[in-house]
Amino acid sequence: EIIANSVNMGFGTANNIGFEASRTLFTLLLNPDTVVPTGALEHLLATAKAYPDAAVIAPLLKNPDSALELYLMGLGEKTHHRQEASPDGNLCTGFIMGAAMLWRMDAWQRLGGFDEAIFIYGEDTDIALRATEAGYSLVVTPGAEIYHLGGQSDTPTRHTRWRKAWHMTYGHLYVKAKHGEEVAAREEAQRLRRYHSLKALLYLIVIRPRKMLDNLARALAASAFLGGRPSWPGRQ
Repeated sequence: EIIANSVNMGFGTANNIGFEASRTLFTLLLNPDTVVPTGALEHLLATAKAYPDAAVIAPLLKNPDSALELYLMGLGEKTHHRQEASPDGNLCTGFIMGAAMLWRMDAWQRLGGFDEAIFIYGEDTDIALRATEAGYSLVVTPGAEIYHLGGQSDTPTRHTRWRKAWHMTYGHLYVKAKHGEEVAAREEAQRLRRYHSLKALLYLIVIRPRKMLDNLARALAASAFLGGRPSWPGRQ
C-alpha cells in the first residue's frame, strides 16, 4: 500500500503517517537510498525478539564502499559521534540513525512517534533521547548489514542543498533546546548566526555562490530558531 502525500510534509511527519497505518508488532523504517542484502531483515527481527525491552533495533549501516556508518551516543550525551570500529556483537547505544530502524510498535505508540515540529534532521536524535528516558534500550546488531547510499533520496539541486543546510542547523538547535539545554542552544544560535553571516559575506565577495548560499542558509536557520519560528510553514 502506497500512501502519497500531496505536499512534502517532512521526514518525521510523513513517517508518522506510515507508522499509523501499520497493524503489525514491528514496523521497519527504511530510507529509499538503502540497499538491503538477503537475510538482513530476518536478523533484525530475530534480534528484536531476543531483546523485548528494546524499542528499536538497527542494522550496521555501511557506505557503498563498505565504510562503516556508525554513530553512537553515550549516557547523558545529546550529540552523537562517529565510530570507526565495528562492534564485535550487539551493542546498546543512546542513538540510532534514522536511515534504517526496526521499531517495536507498542514502544513507538507510547513515545508518540517523531516530533513533527522537526521537518528533517534531528528527529532521530530526539526520539532516541525520549526512548532512553522512557526506559527503553536501543540496539545495533552487526549481524544485519544494510548499505546506505547517502544523499540519493533526492536529486541534488541548489534548493535541496539550501534545505539540508538550513534544517540541519535548525534541527540541531531545536533538539538541544528541547532536551534541557535551551540557554546553551540560544547562545550557540547567536554564535552560528554571526559566524555564518560573516562567512556568507566573504564567499559573496570572492564569488563562490555555493559556499555563500550554504552559510546564508545556516545563518538564517539560527535566526529563525532565535525568533521562535517553526521549521516549516505547516507547523505553527
